[in-house]
Amino acid sequence: MSMGEIHPKMKRTANIAGRNIVGHNVRRIRMNRIPKVTLEDMVARLALRGVQLDRSAIGRIENNDRYVLDYEAVALADALGVEVADLFRKFECSESRFFKRTRNPKQKTGN
Repeated sequence: MSMGEIHPKMKRTANIAGRNIVGHNVRRIRMNRIPKVTLEDMVARLALRGVQLDRSAIGRIENNDRYVLDYEAVALADALGVEVADLFRKFECSESRFFKRTRNPKQKTGN
């Protein structure tokens, strides 16, 4: 089997760009923590939970180039201090408890 070939027992998947909700949320939650959680911090936090992902693998997850396995989702959520379900939610910045709230321009200011 040559380098670019997929093993016959491996599932072939379509391009996942735009379909990986978890990766986007991992990055947003990680970057909005105070202090920010670096990729190196995530590697260490995951290792403490028995999950071996390097910086490159986490980056591929966050960039929608890699799927997240179920046990990885559990470890990622735990490492970030959130519920697993939070990784699967589609957040808008104003709705998320993880991000700075912005005033809705349609809201009355009370003047």
